Amino acid sequence: MDLQATIFDLVDIQGASEDATWVLAEPTFNPASQNHQETVFTIGNGYMCVRGDFEEGYPGNAAASFIHRIWDDMPINFTELANIPRWWGVDIWVNDVRFRLDRGQVRSYRRQLDLRTGVLSRALRWRPAPDGPIIELRFERFTSLTDPHVAATRVQVQLVEGEAALRVRTGLDAHVDNTGLLHWQLLDQEQTPDRARLQVRTRSTGIDLSVAAVVNTQSTVPWSVSTCDADGQPAVERRVTLRDGESLTLDKFVGVVTGNESADPVREATIVAQEAATQGYAALRAASDAEWARYWEASDVVVEGDIEAQLALRFNIFQLLIAAPRHTDRASIGAKTLSGFGYRHHIFWDTESFMLPLFTFTQPALARNMLMYRWHNLPGAREKAQANGYEGAQFPWESAGDGREVTPIWGTSATDRRQLIRI
Repeated sequence: MDLQATIFDLVDIQGASEDATWVLAEPTFNPASQNHQETVFTIGNGYMCVRGDFEEGYPGNAAASFIHRIWDDMPINFTELANIPRWWGVDIWVNDVRFRLDRGQVRSYRRQLDLRTGVLSRALRWRPAPDGPIIELRFERFTSLTDPHVAATRVQVQLVEGEAALRVRTGLDAHVDNTGLLHWQLLDQEQTPDRARLQVRTRSTGIDLSVAAVVNTQSTVPWSVSTCDADGQPAVERRVTLRDGESLTLDKFVGVVTGNESADPVREATIVAQEAATQGYAALRAASDAEWARYWEASDVVVEGDIEAQLALRFNIFQLLIAAPRHTDRASIGAKTLSGFGYRHHIFWDTESFMLPLFTFTQPALARNMLMYRWHNLPGAREKAQANGYEGAQFPWESAGDGREVTPIWGTSATDRRQLIRI
């Protein structure tokens, strides 16, 4: 599927002209293009990215979130970034029917990514059964540009017609993989009525990661609280009965910290999540929006008279900005950025030819980080040169954490490779 054509399909021609050049809008859901759209709707903040899969999941989805420098060993391709525990998931039941787009009746639907703020949102109306209630659901999530370790999700459920016993569960999930390969060892977990925490470690490289979540709830009617302590899936749960016009809003504040930047990631992640919750969703998002405005002021390129070209250009700039290492000089941008499993997140030899110029002219600090990645990895480049009978340094075709050559010496079928690139 052609990426450019897909972006053009998402131009919001019906919206205001300014929004049409900043907003990718999906007015209907097409299951056949699900994995591809998950890539298109990727968001991030230069520390971590998360693919645009649904909070409630969908059959065949390729849910994933990646953080720079969380490398772990794998067969054939040597190493890859480990898909981190799923922090954005939210499970919803209406009258004991689990909400998902392949169930019930979808009465309306719209998903959109606002490139100005990096906020991914979705609004829809859903009926679990022909004679059941109608509910309106609104989802919104973002990764903070002011604090690299913070992400937030908001879920709003309102009853439009009828009466519904609503059950909402959200937490953390360590049962994730990289197209079948498991990278995480569960060390510890914890849950209380309003928070959950996971501690995991990569199986081969021994990198610790802690994810903490704090949940705030608002509702027009009283609700009950419970927890779920399934192994590797700590979660909190809310139950409420809604009637016409009544609603429940759940805000989830997430802190993600690795052993690469903290000697005590468990403590740090817990503090990060709690401070974000104390700040509140609106204030947290406003601060991130303002930081995005500053980045766009330096990085935007204006095309006059062509809405599609303007949107496509801003989309590509956005994807580069969210993947560029903002908080470390020991990482760079992989061939598929941080948007999926393709190319195993390896940094290719031509990164500086195609990606660096944007940052050189608009974000020199990010350009410096990318160049320092090469400098730190000169030992690996010198090792390759010596192995090939040369003096000096020979940068690898593909590199990862230490700058050594990680191009596979043999590989899977062309069909398998194309599938990985698509997701």
